[in-house]
Amino acid sequence: MKMGSIRGGHHTLPLADKQRVRKKRPQFVNRLANSRWRDIQYLSGVDDAFMDVNGFEDGGDNDYRDVLFYLNSTPEEAIYDPNKPTTDPDEEYPPLESDPLEGTLVFEDLWPSQGDYDMNDVVLTYHTVFTTDKDNKITGIKDIFTPIHSGGVLKSAFGYQLDMDKNNISNVKIDNASSTAIQNSGMEVNQELPTFMLFDDIQQAVKNGPITVVLELKGNKTIHEISRKKLYNPFICVNTKGFNATSKEARRESS
Repeated sequence: MKMGSIRGGHHTLPLADKQRVRKKRPQFVNRLANSRWRDIQYLSGVDDAFMDVNGFEDGGDNDYRDVLFYLNSTPEEAIYDPNKPTTDPDEEYPPLESDPLEGTLVFEDLWPSQGDYDMNDVVLTYHTVFTTDKDNKITGIKDIFTPIHSGGVLKSAFGYQLDMDKNNISNVKIDNASSTAIQNSGMEVNQELPTFMLFDDIQQAVKNGPITVVLELKGNKTIHEISRKKLYNPFICVNTKGFNATSKEARRESS
């Protein structure tokens, strides 16, 4: 679903006989959560009554027919104001935050071996909020990962990878992480995609509490072009001696 500031525009609806479209240029900006809006106006052909139709878009097909409502008046001047002021295209708008996406991640530390397959060796919750600009471009992501349970005897590290270009990230801030793989950039080295290691030992991480990761992005993608499921690749790294950022053995990943 879209969220942000959307500039009004035109859309053509199939009209019955004697109906004629009154074209209207975009005149103002509406800020609507989780939807996009367009204003459609036409004469009904009945007693020259004027109808103002408002269409909303809830997905990606851009037909603006998902929700429609109209205002009808005679004379048309009762609802149509030709002197409605235009909006300055350079006007600044504050960033908008999405509703949080929340869930729980569970891992089996013996994967790919089935083991006991209880899926409780590494358990943590996530809380994700996207920040967008007036064009629905993503300018920031805030994640809060909270380790809540350690059910295994192995020392398991946790990290995640994002399916995006590293160059799209302008700044990284991580609070309360404890991984030895964290570099000055906030990202793990020698990885093609941006990768963030947050802790080396789930048992200690449960005691340490929530970990916050804040990313500042350059706004190369809009909010409707991605989903959290496709964007995030969380994983654990397992080793009997504990995680070591330079150990190839420790980089065996279970996700």
